[in-house]
Amino acid sequence: MPVTRRVLLLEWARRTDSLVLEDDYDGEFRYDVSPLPALRSLPGAQENVVYIGTASKLIAPSLRVAWIAPPRRLREQLRLELESRGLVVNEATGTALAEFVASGSLAAHHARVSRTYAARRAALVAAASRHLPGVVLEGVEAGLHVVLRLPDDVDDLDVVTRLEQLGLAASPLSAYAVATPVRGLVLCYAGLPETQADAALQAVAAALRPQIDQ
Repeated sequence: MPVTRRVLLLEWARRTDSLVLEDDYDGEFRYDVSPLPALRSLPGAQENVVYIGTASKLIAPSLRVAWIAPPRRLREQLRLELESRGLVVNEATGTALAEFVASGSLAAHHARVSRTYAARRAALVAAASRHLPGVVLEGVEAGLHVVLRLPDDVDDLDVVTRLEQLGLAASPLSAYAVATPVRGLVLCYAGLPETQADAALQAVAAALRPQIDQ
């Protein structure tokens, strides 16, 4: 969201005394573009923005650590609510993660995996341009996934099934649509080494061929 729209959103939240939930989903990994500051970091945002983050992408989902930075007036109420539901971080895990951050190890880890994911993303994008010329890739600038858009008459669930038979996992974009039908493949490159990107996109092209050639 552009800065001008962010400012308008904050003005609306202050005017209506509303809360904005900010899930900074792709904040850790951005490529070829400057990272966007969190909405909550803008002046005057602290009292109307609830910032939500997780260690799942940066470290590991199995760590089961997430955090919430709420407005000051809601902190105690939110703390009691989370504790009553048992939604707390294991003390040993929390202490270890705190030391990981304080020692600078998290920053070094972030720099290292950012280089790895950037290289894997670049390899996937290059392979897509070779084997699927004219393909539209979305979400390339951030995160660990890209969306390969497909024509509306293509059955993306069938394509996913074909890919599974070839040993590859993808998600159909149509599964995320509520009202407007959209077709595509959600491809994660976090676990795809650069050396395997070409073969993977060849398989995607082979799985698409029966649909597109109809």
